[in-house]
Amino acid sequence: STEDAFYRGLRLYMGDGVPQDYGEAVRYYRIAANLGVVEAQLNLAVAFRDGLPVQDHVEANRWARLAAEQGEARAQAFIGNSYLYGHGEVQECSACEIDRRGVQWSPHGRMDLINYCLISECLIGPSE
Repeated sequence: STEDAFYRGLRLYMGDGVPQDYGEAVRYYRIAANLGVVEAQLNLAVAFRDGLPVQDHVEANRWARLAAEQGEARAQAFIGNSYLYGHGEVQECSACEIDRRGVQWSPHGRMDLINYCLISECLIGPSE
C-alpha cells in the first residue's frame, strides 16, 4: 500500500530498525509520492535538497511543488525558501510587478514579497 511504502521509506531514511539507506528510502518515498502521498513528496524534496543520496535542487522543488499544490504549508514554505536562496528553478511571479534581480532586499522585505507571492499563488500555481 502507499502507506507501507511511505513508512518503509521513513524507516530506511531514519535507520529505524533497519540499516540506514538513503537510496532505498528515496526509492520507497518515490513509490508513495507518485501515488499522491504528500508526506512522501515533502520528504523527497528535503532529501534532494540535503543531498541524501544526491543533491538536486530542481528535483527537490519539483516534489515540493507537488506537495504545495495539495495544500501542504511546509512545502509552500520550502518553495519560498528555494526562491529566497536561489536554489533550483523556481517559477517567476508574473503578478508581482517587480524586477527582483535589480532590487536590493532586506531579509524582511524579501520575505514579505515571498509571502505575497505564495498568497497570490504565483510561486505554487493555482490549486485545482
